[in-house]
Amino acid sequence: MGISKLFDKMKEQTLIFIDPASLKRSITGKIIDFIMRTDLEIIGMKMFVPSKEFIDDYCKIKKSKISRDYVKSKYLGKRVMVIALEGDYAIEKVKDVVGKLSTEDNHWKGTQIRRMFYGGARFSLKHFKRLYENVVQIAADRREARQLLKLLWIKHHSNGNSLKELFGYTQGKNEKSFILLKPEAIENRLIGKIIDELSKADFKIVGIKILKPTLNQVERHYAEHVGKPFYEGLVNHLSGLDNPDSNTKIIALVYQGPKYRAVASIREIIGHKDPNQAKIGSIRRSFGKSMDANVIHASNGVEETAREISIWDAENRLLSEIL
Repeated sequence: MGISKLFDKMKEQTLIFIDPASLKRSITGKIIDFIMRTDLEIIGMKMFVPSKEFIDDYCKIKKSKISRDYVKSKYLGKRVMVIALEGDYAIEKVKDVVGKLSTEDNHWKGTQIRRMFYGGARFSLKHFKRLYENVVQIAADRREARQLLKLLWIKHHSNGNSLKELFGYTQGKNEKSFILLKPEAIENRLIGKIIDELSKADFKIVGIKILKPTLNQVERHYAEHVGKPFYEGLVNHLSGLDNPDSNTKIIALVYQGPKYRAVASIREIIGHKDPNQAKIGSIRRSFGKSMDANVIHASNGVEETAREISIWDAENRLLSEIL
């Protein structure tokens, strides 16, 4: 096999930052849904609050002055979500679905993320020109992708890689709700659609990670159901024991909202555990197939939220293994 043929199908790893303004506008799910229209696999997810040290490191890596200036002015002390992706020609596929960096809107195609979700025109009195929110930041090439992945998951590994804390977003009279997106939600590429539905609650995502569940974690998660007729089915499904050939993954999220509201509001949006009994328009009614494969789990109280976070907040090694 020639060298050119060898590299034709070489898998690449890249990443996409969802900007603070995009998170604030609750378009996170829509952006992820666009990414899921590619055939790329999500290999890592995290929420973090960039420090000055992180931004300085980022600017040493990025070639684009627009990207450097944008991150300097928009990212410090704000929530950012980052998603790592893998697949054939991953860098070009992400660039194509996102669109170019620009301070004008005429560089973007109608089906690209930056065209669909630009933040609207603002006028700079100093420069008399229109400025746009760039919505997301991405790697321009393999060098940038490699260095940014190492920066986020090795050098700044602990910066926001926890479901328990996100600096600056845990104070005050707030309540957290723990969510699991089950294997079928990932396999059927429903992640963006489900997160978009959850955005109706108007709460903040303060933690996210993708992981391979262990049997121990799943058994601890469903401990209250031991001995019930459906227990074995739940455990087998979430751990992947019912489908040994699959690469079972789940996504854990933590939402934060006003006290006494977050847990109840999110459970109402999700709907009854049996999709057939869930209200029309609820997540489980729209996307679930059965009580086991009902695409999503949400904690049923504040104490349960804390218990479940402690189960799933073990160090996330999934991406480290791939890197």
